[in-house]
Amino acid sequence: MGKHDATIHLVFYHDVLCPWCLPMSRRLHRLQQELGDQLVVEHRCYALVPEPEDLRHLFGSFAAAKREFLAMWREIAQLPEGADVRPDRMARRSFRFPHSSPALWSCKIAEWQKGADGHWQMFDLLQEALFVHAENIASLRVLRKYARRCGLDIRAWEHAMSSQAVREAVLQDQQEAHRWGIFGVPALVINHQFLLQGELPYQVLRSEILTATQ
Repeated sequence: MGKHDATIHLVFYHDVLCPWCLPMSRRLHRLQQELGDQLVVEHRCYALVPEPEDLRHLFGSFAAAKREFLAMWREIAQLPEGADVRPDRMARRSFRFPHSSPALWSCKIAEWQKGADGHWQMFDLLQEALFVHAENIASLRVLRKYARRCGLDIRAWEHAMSSQAVREAVLQDQQEAHRWGIFGVPALVINHQFLLQGELPYQVLRSEILTATQ
């Protein structure tokens, strides 16, 4: 067995709303394609702005929150993994910039129905909906559309979206992150002990993960 043949276990803490989580997710997909079954990725929710009022509290106003987020979108759009990001499209939208919780509830329900791969599929679908198509991912109508696209049982999804159980599950993910000393995303825990935080170029990310597992 070679030095990188053992299973690498990652826990990926993220928020659909997080611009820097988009390139991280795409880089982890690339790494998984390279490493195959050697890489196991689990997913945890971390709500940066759980409720609408958090946008105003953090940024001073809903308009200011949108401006701040779109500035980050423009940075992401300069990266190879963010070439399809459309800040111009979101700038023209009239709805209030979305908050985190509804999309994360949907990711957690996808995990319940389809495991870690389901969570990741839903996460990627909703990030594309937000960053590429500039859709309101706090809208139940929009979330239902992507739940169907993800292949979920819609009746069970609708029931779970209104449940206390999904709210508690997302909160538990965030509490777990805090126990690791994580107070922002993206963040990775590698093999239950090593921590990486922030957006890292692919080759740096790959090297850090493989080095931590030697």
